[in-house]
Amino acid sequence: MPRFSDRSLAALLLVAALAPPIGTRLDTAASDFVLVREGDVVTEDLYAAAQRRVIVRGVVEGDLVATAFEDVVVEGTVEGDVLAVAPTVRIDGEVGGSVRVIGGRLELSGSVADDVAAAAAFVDIGGTVGRDALLFGWSSDLSGDVGRHARMTLGGALRMSGVVAGDVEVNADSSIIAGRVDGDVRHRGSIAIDESGSVGGLQAPLGSLPVPIRVRALLLASSVLAAIGLLLYGLAAIRIAPDAIRASAEAAIRPWSSLAVGIGAWLLPVGAVVAWVAALGGVSADLVVPALVSIAPLAIAYLAAIGFASVLGVVPMSTLVGRVVGPDRSVAAHFVAGIAIWLIVALVVPYSLVIVAVGLMAGTGAIVRAALAGVRPSAGGSLPEGKGGDLRATMSAEKE
Repeated sequence: MPRFSDRSLAALLLVAALAPPIGTRLDTAASDFVLVREGDVVTEDLYAAAQRRVIVRGVVEGDLVATAFEDVVVEGTVEGDVLAVAPTVRIDGEVGGSVRVIGGRLELSGSVADDVAAAAAFVDIGGTVGRDALLFGWSSDLSGDVGRHARMTLGGALRMSGVVAGDVEVNADSSIIAGRVDGDVRHRGSIAIDESGSVGGLQAPLGSLPVPIRVRALLLASSVLAAIGLLLYGLAAIRIAPDAIRASAEAAIRPWSSLAVGIGAWLLPVGAVVAWVAALGGVSADLVVPALVSIAPLAIAYLAAIGFASVLGVVPMSTLVGRVVGPDRSVAAHFVAGIAIWLIVALVVPYSLVIVAVGLMAGTGAIVRAALAGVRPSAGGSLPEGKGGDLRATMSAEKE
């Protein structure tokens, strides 16, 4: 049974629903309400866009591509494929091809000769699907018949009381099998086989999905390129403002204090906005919007400054890391060693993004501390040893 990633399935549905076939004849209809009456025959593909509803009670000899703000309903016959985007899509008639849906709900009580692929919050399949069912959404009730395989990725629950002639692959919070599966059942999440249910093949949990080699290569290349960019950025900053960088790197010697200051710098605007909104509680509603607009430039300027400090914060923290494990060399040498260590951490250590985020936050605090305290850099191109002789002793003393 072929496997598709969740993102690939969503992208496939979106492209399939929005891209018209090339080289085909078609009819188009755009209105508040599009209706193909019973007895009417559309001899070509039908492209319908409605502000409310699209209803097909007659026959469409080609494909149906429809979008509506309320629902798309097929009560007649579509000899080709159905591609629909709407809050609710209902298939009560017959479809000679495949059904592809993006919406809030899919209700299928009719018959589909080929595949059903849906990205919808709620999927109810009570009819028949000739081949595969690929479902992506929140919950699903599969009480109909599927001619081959069923593959579902759901945020909530699955209840299956119908018949699947092939394999079932389900990734859901909970699943209940009350019907018949002739093939294997592979699952993530809790699963229960009802007394009326049966599985003809194996029942086993899904293993970890392997990361494709191209994705791994892309992640590795992205990490290396990011490290190179930060390296060039930091060396330029050291070249342009060596005293300021050295001062902030010295402030980073106390990383826990710097981390507290960095967190406070980011939380300050949140507290200011909350206080400002509370102060506006007694102000006339007509003055609320002008009052909020009046502080927008100041808020944007502050966030821009803190954002710049966060990016620049990689320099003192990398310099500090390089100083701890490296020899007593220049600030630039410490920074290069620190960037190499951060790159290794990002590639090897689990949850490395959290570690990098904490480091950037501490770097932001170091820059703020250096700016507010007016820390003067030591003479020479290297960081001083901590009070008491050694930098490691300074950090240990702060932890205690």
